[in-house]
Amino acid sequence: QSKIAPKSLFQSHANKFKGFLAGQHLEYLTDELNLTFNIAKVLAVKEHILKIEILNEKDERRCILISAGSRKIFPMGWAASNSINLKVPSSLEKYFENMDSKEEEKGEENLEIKKDEMQMKITEKGIDPR
Repeated sequence: QSKIAPKSLFQSHANKFKGFLAGQHLEYLTDELNLTFNIAKVLAVKEHILKIEILNEKDERRCILISAGSRKIFPMGWAASNSINLKVPSSLEKYFENMDSKEEEKGEENLEIKKDEMQMKITEKGIDPR
């Protein structure tokens, strides 16, 4: 006869993964074999569990639950800083195109700063890709 595992076996991870907030954008590894990354948006946070919405290049959305400690989530700019293509939703392409042309002019050393600027522009302009 089976028994339910007691809650005491599952330690809280809430203190391990502080800092995730609803509305933040990140990069999500959707295909490990082909190194395909998509933009994702944090919809909700409950302890160490994130509800994220993955945005693909066709503006299709998929919601999943994932641990904040997952090896499939990365900060914005990570893929580009490692010369990996990021699949950008068509609704956000113009922001990435503007950044790409500026990056060619100024070089790769400012890549991380520019990705942060893009995130700020999205937030400041109130752009919600949903």
